[in-house]
Amino acid sequence: MSTLWFLLYLLTGHVQGITVAEQLKDVIMQGYDNSIRPVVREKDVLIVNISLNSMSVLVLDPAEETVSFSSEFILQWQDEFISWNRTDYNITWLKLKESFLWTPDTTVSTSINTNYLIETSERYVSVKYDGTVRQSIYAVFVNLCDMNVDTFPYDSQTCMIRMGPWSYTQEEVTCVSGPDIYPNASEYLGNAHESFLESPDECSIN
Repeated sequence: MSTLWFLLYLLTGHVQGITVAEQLKDVIMQGYDNSIRPVVREKDVLIVNISLNSMSVLVLDPAEETVSFSSEFILQWQDEFISWNRTDYNITWLKLKESFLWTPDTTVSTSINTNYLIETSERYVSVKYDGTVRQSIYAVFVNLCDMNVDTFPYDSQTCMIRMGPWSYTQEEVTCVSGPDIYPNASEYLGNAHESFLESPDECSIN
């Protein structure tokens, strides 16, 4: 009878009041240190793929040579310390608190002010059974932008947005530009003639 009840709890996703997702979290977090770069071989470079999911230009200030915009960046990398057999748990993706895992200390180095719309303590990451980690960064940025308005109102401005890890060297963490999440997302038009183009070779937007 006890075996029957144990199987019944498994099928309903609970064992002694703990969900399967909670069991899995406890298993993969056991012994995990979020301060250590998640590579098995210390000399390996960790690749962070950065994609631009959305962008809205809010304010273009030629006098201050700044542009304010809201955007969501999607970061993805491989955590070699995390994996599980999805057939054992019937879970492919798992949501975890961002603070539980190692994450790259990503910054927009061309921004003079950043207002994150979700507090770090409230942010989650998605973790796949093979160790793929996906992070969303949604914020309002005030970005420096060299402008030339001599031909206003027919001017066209190009602003560089540089994004990458702050405290790691390129031998430790390297970022690459990923594909746009939505079709035709590589160009964003504001109220004037400015546009943002994602560079295929750098973690930057022109």
